Amino acid sequence: DIDATATSGWNSGAGFSSLARFYGEFDGLGHTVSNLTINRPTTNLVGLFSRIDGGVVRNIGVSSGTISGQSSVGGLIGYMDKADLYNSYSGANVTGTQNSVGGLIGKMSYSNTSYTIYKVYATGDVTHNHTSASYSGIGGLVGDIATNSSNNASQYIKNSYATGDVKGSKYVGGLVGNGANFIIEDSYATGAVSSINGVSSLGIGGLVGRISTSYSGTSKILRSYSTSTVDAVTLGTNGQNIGGLVGEASTDSNANSTVNTLTIERSYATGNVSGRDGVGGLIGHTANATISNSFA
Repeated sequence: DIDATATSGWNSGAGFSSLARFYGEFDGLGHTVSNLTINRPTTNLVGLFSRIDGGVVRNIGVSSGTISGQSSVGGLIGYMDKADLYNSYSGANVTGTQNSVGGLIGKMSYSNTSYTIYKVYATGDVTHNHTSASYSGIGGLVGDIATNSSNNASQYIKNSYATGDVKGSKYVGGLVGNGANFIIEDSYATGAVSSINGVSSLGIGGLVGRISTSYSGTSKILRSYSTSTVDAVTLGTNGQNIGGLVGEASTDSNANSTVNTLTIERSYATGNVSGRDGVGGLIGHTANATISNSFA
């Protein structure tokens, strides 16, 4: 294990420089990094790993620390492309000033093959530190899940959770902030989810801020839940599309309606929800989604 306390004084206060782009298989063998400091609010691709470009990462944890960056900022991985992640976690508090900020992974991206994150979790708080409502994708586990516009593969999140508080303005979720063509199974979020002081908020949910489909893709939430309190009123303004489980659930306007599907099954939310327009105990706003055996 590594005690990274000393990183708070490295590089004139900027702390640790994220590990360079990695491709291949990384097995941490259950080891952890504690007290990690990364203070780079104008830098993209920030985390213990800056970027994973294919392969597998497993059995590694950042047990504590503070991590700040600009876009694609995560407690463990800033940007993960075409890779699987297993049995890993972060307890670091994460702050980002622009897009794609997550407690474990800032942004996930993939092309024509499905990839999986399995048995992972994040316990640190996630904060979007900006006064603009144009930046999006803030999540307790994953900030943003992006897909090639023509692909019909889905990214999987299985048996995973987030417990930290999450604050942001647009597409903010206790587990996932924003994404298209992804499937969540047997996962949950419990941390409070809220808007930023004085900023207009859109698409805030206890589990997912915004879930959508594109082209021939599929998105699902299965056997998952949120106990998060969702508050888009106390600090923020407007508060549109606010839900206990999902803020917005809809198919994309470019989607192939004959094959693409958006489904929520056997899922629930129990937290209090407050907003001003499009507010629901389960979902704030939905279009062309199938919901069954779910409740709030």
